[in-house]
Amino acid sequence: MNRVSPILKFLSWFWPIRLERRSSPYNRVLDVDVSCGKLQLNTRQANYSFGRLHEVMEKSLALVHEQSKSYQNVLMLGYGGGSAAQILRRYNPDCRITAVELDPEVVALAKKWFYSTDIQFVVDDAGDFVRQQTGSYDLIICDVFRDIYMPDAVCNVAFYEHCKRLMHSGACIIHNTMGNKQEAANQEALFRAVFPNMKTLSLFTNNTIFHGFCE
Repeated sequence: MNRVSPILKFLSWFWPIRLERRSSPYNRVLDVDVSCGKLQLNTRQANYSFGRLHEVMEKSLALVHEQSKSYQNVLMLGYGGGSAAQILRRYNPDCRITAVELDPEVVALAKKWFYSTDIQFVVDDAGDFVRQQTGSYDLIICDVFRDIYMPDAVCNVAFYEHCKRLMHSGACIIHNTMGNKQEAANQEALFRAVFPNMKTLSLFTNNTIFHGFCE
């Protein structure tokens, strides 16, 4: 993992500094930026890791940690730069993390600039992976976006049912969603149909996180 010099971090408090730009068939723009002293992975319209998204995951995973036991086997659908993985390892340094990320360029940037320590990466579509997988997980984190949009593959009851099949009793699923109030309400109805024992966490105007528990 490349390290950013203290001088660049200091200068980034005055203006954002771009370290690298890539593109892929899935993300027209992938920028590695330093802003306000923090390394970030951004698209044209969204922060993928260590910016506002990091704040979202900090609050969400703190809530899970307070309410639940330690998770040993974790499935991450959508990886970005590994914000959630880094937070999880702070709570449980020994947890096993499988990260499913569709875009190989995102994986390459994560390994080069961000958090990728002892992560088992799988380059695959999240919907295809949960449909075909046969493992068992204590925690599933779904944070799948293309820029600011959630793919249809993770916005339906069948997807949630496949996730639930991979969870044992007492396991938890977290789904980070983005949309207006009506879109959030529609997505919550789909989520609740599979995970009636659920909680909702609204952190910003357009960010809603669902926590579901497998009984």
